[in-house]
Amino acid sequence: MERQVIEAALATVRPNTSIEARSHASSSLETWTRTEHTSNNIISNGGGDAAISTWETYARLLHLFFDNNSNGNNNNTRSHDYVENIALETPSLSMAAMQSEAMGAKLLILTMLHAKVRRDFRALMSHRPDVALAIRDTINISLTYLGQRISRGGSSGGGGGDSGLVAPLCSSAAAVAVRHGGGGIAELVEVARSSLAASNGGPSSQNSNLIPSIALVVLSCLPEEAQASDMGAAEVDKALYSSVGQALEATYVSLVRSLSGGANSDIPTCLKVLEHWCGPCHVTLSQLNVPLAVADA
Repeated sequence: MERQVIEAALATVRPNTSIEARSHASSSLETWTRTEHTSNNIISNGGGDAAISTWETYARLLHLFFDNNSNGNNNNTRSHDYVENIALETPSLSMAAMQSEAMGAKLLILTMLHAKVRRDFRALMSHRPDVALAIRDTINISLTYLGQRISRGGSSGGGGGDSGLVAPLCSSAAAVAVRHGGGGIAELVEVARSSLAASNGGPSSQNSNLIPSIALVVLSCLPEEAQASDMGAAEVDKALYSSVGQALEATYVSLVRSLSGGANSDIPTCLKVLEHWCGPCHVTLSQLNVPLAVADA
Protein backbone atom coordinates (compact mmCIF):
# COMPACT_ATOMS: atom_id res chain seq x y z
CA MET A 1 0.00 0.00 0.00
CA GLU A 2 2.89 2.36 0.72
CA ARG A 3 4.03 2.24 -2.89
CA GLN A 4 0.50 2.97 -4.15
CA VAL A 5 0.24 6.02 -1.90
CA ILE A 6 3.66 7.31 -2.98
CA GLU A 7 2.90 6.76 -6.68
CA ALA A 8 -0.38 8.66 -6.32
CA ALA A 9 1.39 11.48 -4.48
CA LEU A 10 4.07 11.66 -7.18
CA ALA A 11 1.41 11.76 -9.90
CA THR A 12 -0.34 14.58 -8.03
CA VAL A 13 2.75 16.80 -7.72
CA ARG A 14 4.46 15.93 -11.02
CA PRO A 15 4.26 18.95 -13.39
CA ASN A 16 3.65 16.94 -16.56
CA THR A 17 0.87 14.74 -15.17
CA SER A 18 -2.28 15.05 -17.25
CA ILE A 19 -5.26 16.82 -15.69
CA GLU A 20 -7.27 13.62 -15.69
CA ALA A 21 -4.48 11.54 -14.13
CA ARG A 22 -3.78 14.20 -11.49
CA SER A 23 -7.45 14.40 -10.58
CA HIS A 24 -7.68 10.62 -10.26
CA ALA A 25 -4.53 10.39 -8.13
CA SER A 26 -5.61 13.23 -5.85
CA SER A 27 -9.09 11.75 -5.46
CA SER A 28 -7.71 8.31 -4.60
CA LEU A 29 -5.44 9.82 -1.93
CA GLU A 30 -8.33 11.77 -0.43
CA THR A 31 -10.53 8.67 -0.31
CA TRP A 32 -7.76 6.62 1.27
CA THR A 33 -6.79 9.11 3.99
CA ARG A 34 -10.42 9.80 4.96
CA THR A 35 -11.19 6.14 5.65
CA GLU A 36 -13.00 5.98 8.98
CA HIS A 37 -13.74 3.19 11.42
CA THR A 38 -17.16 1.76 10.56
CA SER A 39 -18.67 -1.71 10.49
CA ASN A 40 -19.00 -1.43 6.69
CA ASN A 41 -15.26 -0.84 6.35
CA ILE A 42 -14.52 -3.94 8.41
CA ILE A 43 -16.81 -6.09 6.27
CA SER A 44 -15.48 -4.75 2.95
CA ASN A 45 -11.90 -5.23 4.14
CA GLY A 46 -12.29 -8.95 4.75
CA GLY A 47 -12.63 -8.62 8.52
CA GLY A 48 -9.84 -6.08 8.96
CA ASP A 49 -10.38 -2.45 9.87
CA ALA A 50 -9.60 -0.29 6.82
CA ALA A 51 -9.21 2.80 9.01
CA ILE A 52 -6.56 1.09 11.16
CA SER A 53 -4.83 -0.07 7.99
CA THR A 54 -4.63 3.56 6.85
CA TRP A 55 -2.98 4.63 10.11
CA GLU A 56 -0.54 1.72 9.92
CA THR A 57 0.35 2.66 6.35
CA TYR A 58 1.12 6.20 7.51
CA ALA A 59 3.44 4.75 10.19
CA ARG A 60 5.28 2.64 7.63
CA LEU A 61 5.57 5.63 5.30
CA LEU A 62 7.22 7.64 8.09
CA HIS A 63 9.79 4.90 8.57
CA LEU A 64 10.46 4.87 4.82
CA PHE A 65 10.82 8.66 4.76
CA PHE A 66 13.10 9.13 7.75
CA ASP A 67 14.65 5.91 9.07
CA ASN A 68 17.81 5.14 7.12
CA ASN A 69 17.61 1.48 8.16
CA SER A 70 14.23 1.22 6.41
CA ASN A 71 15.96 2.22 3.18
CA GLY A 72 18.63 -0.42 3.44
CA ASN A 73 21.23 1.84 5.06
CA ASN A 74 22.80 0.94 8.38
CA ASN A 75 25.40 3.70 8.54
CA ASN A 76 25.54 7.47 8.42
CA THR A 77 25.48 7.72 4.65
CA ARG A 78 22.67 7.23 2.20
CA SER A 79 22.05 7.36 -1.50
CA HIS A 80 18.45 7.59 -2.71
CA ASP A 81 15.59 6.89 -0.36
CA TYR A 82 12.50 4.83 -1.15
CA VAL A 83 10.47 7.71 -2.56
CA GLU A 84 13.35 8.95 -4.70
CA ASN A 85 13.89 5.47 -6.13
CA ILE A 86 10.24 5.32 -7.19
CA ALA A 87 10.50 8.80 -8.72
CA LEU A 88 13.60 7.69 -10.64
CA GLU A 89 11.55 5.07 -12.47
CA THR A 90 10.19 7.88 -14.65
CA PRO A 91 12.20 7.81 -17.91
CA SER A 92 14.58 10.71 -18.65
CA LEU A 93 13.98 12.38 -15.30
CA SER A 94 16.85 14.64 -14.24
CA MET A 95 18.33 14.36 -10.76
CA ALA A 96 17.03 17.80 -9.80
CA ALA A 97 13.52 16.98 -11.06
CA MET A 98 13.56 13.65 -9.21
CA GLN A 99 14.50 15.31 -5.92
CA SER A 100 11.87 18.00 -6.39
CA GLU A 101 9.12 15.49 -7.14
CA ALA A 102 10.12 13.21 -4.26
CA MET A 103 10.15 16.15 -1.86
CA GLY A 104 6.76 17.31 -3.14
CA ALA A 105 5.28 13.84 -2.63
CA LYS A 106 6.62 13.65 0.92
CA LEU A 107 5.26 17.11 1.73
CA LEU A 108 1.85 16.16 0.37
CA ILE A 109 1.70 12.93 2.40
CA LEU A 110 2.88 14.66 5.60
CA THR A 111 0.28 17.40 5.08
CA MET A 112 -2.38 14.71 4.68
CA LEU A 113 -1.17 13.04 7.88
CA HIS A 114 -1.46 16.32 9.79
CA ALA A 115 -5.01 16.79 8.54
CA LYS A 116 -5.90 13.21 9.49
CA VAL A 117 -4.51 13.62 13.00
CA ARG A 118 -6.61 16.74 13.47
CA ARG A 119 -9.70 15.03 12.08
CA ASP A 120 -9.52 11.42 13.32
CA PHE A 121 -6.95 10.99 16.12
CA ARG A 122 -9.42 11.35 18.98
CA ALA A 123 -11.59 8.62 17.42
CA LEU A 124 -8.51 6.43 17.08
CA MET A 125 -7.71 7.00 20.76
CA SER A 126 -11.18 5.78 21.69
CA HIS A 127 -11.25 2.81 19.32
CA ARG A 128 -7.64 1.61 19.34
CA PRO A 129 -5.48 3.37 21.94
CA ASP A 130 -2.64 0.92 21.21
CA VAL A 131 -2.47 2.05 17.58
CA ALA A 132 -2.79 5.70 18.64
CA LEU A 133 0.20 5.29 20.97
CA ALA A 134 2.19 3.62 18.18
CA ILE A 135 1.37 6.50 15.80
CA ARG A 136 2.45 9.05 18.41
CA ASP A 137 5.73 7.23 19.03
CA THR A 138 6.41 6.83 15.30
CA ILE A 139 5.88 10.54 14.64
CA ASN A 140 8.10 11.49 17.58
CA ILE A 141 10.95 9.16 16.60
CA SER A 142 10.64 10.47 13.04
CA LEU A 143 11.44 13.94 14.42
CA THR A 144 14.67 12.49 15.82
CA TYR A 145 15.52 10.74 12.55
CA LEU A 146 14.76 13.91 10.57
CA GLY A 147 17.08 15.92 12.82
CA GLN A 148 19.85 13.38 12.27
CA ARG A 149 19.42 13.60 8.51
CA ILE A 150 19.47 17.40 8.57
CA SER A 151 22.60 17.37 10.73
CA ARG A 152 24.30 15.08 8.21
CA GLY A 153 23.44 17.33 5.29
CA GLY A 154 19.78 16.83 4.47
CA SER A 155 18.61 15.28 1.25
CA SER A 156 20.57 12.99 -1.02
CA GLY A 157 21.47 16.05 -2.99
CA GLY A 158 23.33 17.38 0.03
CA GLY A 159 21.46 20.68 0.06
CA GLY A 160 19.55 20.21 3.28
CA GLY A 161 16.28 19.66 1.42
CA ASP A 162 14.88 17.62 4.30
CA SER A 163 14.53 20.88 6.26
CA GLY A 164 11.40 21.49 4.23
CA LEU A 165 9.74 18.54 5.95
CA VAL A 166 10.20 19.93 9.48
CA ALA A 167 7.06 22.09 9.63
CA PRO A 168 4.44 19.47 8.63
CA LEU A 169 6.02 16.75 10.77
CA CYS A 170 6.25 19.05 13.81
CA SER A 171 2.63 20.09 13.24
CA SER A 172 1.57 16.44 13.30
CA ALA A 173 3.54 15.83 16.51
CA ALA A 174 1.90 18.86 18.12
CA ALA A 175 -1.56 17.85 16.89
CA VAL A 176 -1.12 14.37 18.40
CA ALA A 177 0.11 15.81 21.72
CA VAL A 178 -2.90 18.11 21.95
CA ARG A 179 -5.37 15.30 21.26
CA HIS A 180 -3.60 12.57 23.20
CA GLY A 181 -4.72 13.78 26.60
CA GLY A 182 -3.08 12.81 29.85
CA GLY A 183 -0.49 15.57 29.69
CA GLY A 184 0.42 15.13 26.03
CA ILE A 185 1.30 18.81 25.66
CA ALA A 186 3.44 18.82 28.80
CA GLU A 187 5.29 15.69 27.66
CA LEU A 188 6.17 17.15 24.26
CA VAL A 189 7.18 20.48 25.81
CA GLU A 190 9.51 18.60 28.15
CA VAL A 191 11.14 16.79 25.21
CA ALA A 192 11.70 20.12 23.44
CA ARG A 193 12.87 21.84 26.65
CA SER A 194 15.38 19.15 27.56
CA SER A 195 16.68 19.07 23.98
CA LEU A 196 17.22 22.84 24.01
CA ALA A 197 18.80 22.70 27.47
CA ALA A 198 21.27 20.04 26.32
CA SER A 199 22.17 22.07 23.23
CA ASN A 200 22.74 25.11 25.45
CA GLY A 201 25.25 23.26 27.63
CA GLY A 202 22.84 21.89 30.21
CA PRO A 203 22.50 18.27 31.30
CA SER A 204 21.23 15.84 28.68
CA SER A 205 18.64 13.15 29.32
CA GLN A 206 16.84 10.42 27.44
CA ASN A 207 14.42 13.14 26.27
CA SER A 208 17.19 15.27 24.72
CA ASN A 209 16.75 13.80 21.27
CA LEU A 210 15.75 16.73 19.06
CA ILE A 211 18.06 19.15 17.31
CA PRO A 212 17.40 22.77 18.41
CA SER A 213 15.74 23.90 15.18
CA ILE A 214 13.18 21.08 15.39
CA ALA A 215 12.61 21.52 19.13
CA LEU A 216 11.79 25.18 18.53
CA VAL A 217 9.37 24.45 15.69
CA VAL A 218 7.60 21.89 17.88
CA LEU A 219 7.16 24.53 20.58
CA SER A 220 5.89 27.09 18.07
CA CYS A 221 3.23 24.66 16.79
CA LEU A 222 1.71 23.62 20.12
CA PRO A 223 -0.35 26.74 20.97
CA GLU A 224 -1.82 26.92 17.46
CA GLU A 225 -2.74 23.23 17.54
CA ALA A 226 -4.37 23.60 20.95
CA GLN A 227 -6.44 26.55 19.76
CA ALA A 228 -7.40 24.75 16.53
CA SER A 229 -8.58 21.63 18.38
CA ASP A 230 -12.05 20.81 19.66
CA MET A 231 -10.92 21.45 23.24
CA GLY A 232 -12.92 24.00 25.17
CA ALA A 233 -11.36 27.39 25.89
CA ALA A 234 -10.85 26.57 29.56
CA GLU A 235 -9.19 23.25 28.69
CA VAL A 236 -6.86 24.96 26.19
CA ASP A 237 -5.90 27.59 28.77
CA LYS A 238 -5.18 24.94 31.40
CA ALA A 239 -3.05 22.85 29.02
CA LEU A 240 -0.98 25.82 27.85
CA TYR A 241 -0.63 27.51 31.24
CA SER A 242 0.77 24.32 32.76
CA SER A 243 3.69 24.35 30.31
CA VAL A 244 4.18 28.00 29.41
CA GLY A 245 7.03 28.54 31.88
CA GLN A 246 9.13 25.66 30.57
CA ALA A 247 8.42 26.51 26.92
CA LEU A 248 9.26 30.20 27.17
CA GLU A 249 12.28 30.00 29.45
CA ALA A 250 13.97 27.36 27.28
CA THR A 251 13.22 29.43 24.18
CA TYR A 252 14.40 32.66 25.76
CA VAL A 253 17.73 31.11 26.73
CA SER A 254 18.14 29.83 23.17
CA LEU A 255 17.30 33.27 21.79
CA VAL A 256 19.85 35.04 24.00
CA ARG A 257 22.53 32.52 23.07
CA SER A 258 21.71 32.91 19.37
CA LEU A 259 21.96 36.69 19.65
CA SER A 260 25.29 36.23 21.42
CA GLY A 261 26.85 34.35 18.54
CA GLY A 262 24.96 31.07 18.39
CA ALA A 263 22.83 29.72 15.54
CA ASN A 264 21.44 32.89 13.96
CA SER A 265 19.07 30.83 11.82
CA ASP A 266 17.14 29.90 15.00
CA ILE A 267 16.34 33.52 15.91
CA PRO A 268 13.14 33.84 13.80
CA THR A 269 11.80 30.57 15.20
CA CYS A 270 12.61 31.65 18.76
CA LEU A 271 10.65 34.84 18.22
CA LYS A 272 7.74 32.86 16.76
CA VAL A 273 7.67 30.59 19.83
CA LEU A 274 7.58 33.59 22.15
CA GLU A 275 4.80 35.19 20.10
CA HIS A 276 2.68 32.01 19.92
CA TRP A 277 2.89 31.32 23.66
CA CYS A 278 2.88 34.84 25.11
CA GLY A 279 -0.33 35.85 23.33
CA PRO A 280 -2.70 33.07 24.43
CA CYS A 281 -1.14 32.83 27.90
CA HIS A 282 -1.01 36.61 28.43
CA VAL A 283 2.64 36.49 29.45
CA THR A 284 5.15 39.33 29.09
CA LEU A 285 8.87 38.73 28.72
CA SER A 286 9.47 40.64 31.95
CA GLN A 287 7.62 37.84 33.77
CA LEU A 288 10.15 35.22 32.66
CA ASN A 289 12.57 34.24 35.40
CA VAL A 290 15.63 33.85 33.15
CA PRO A 291 19.04 35.11 34.36
CA LEU A 292 20.46 37.67 31.96
CA ALA A 293 23.90 36.20 32.65
CA VAL A 294 23.21 33.65 29.92
CA ALA A 295 24.10 36.39 27.46
CA ASP A 296 27.72 36.00 28.51
CA ALA A 297 27.76 32.22 28.09
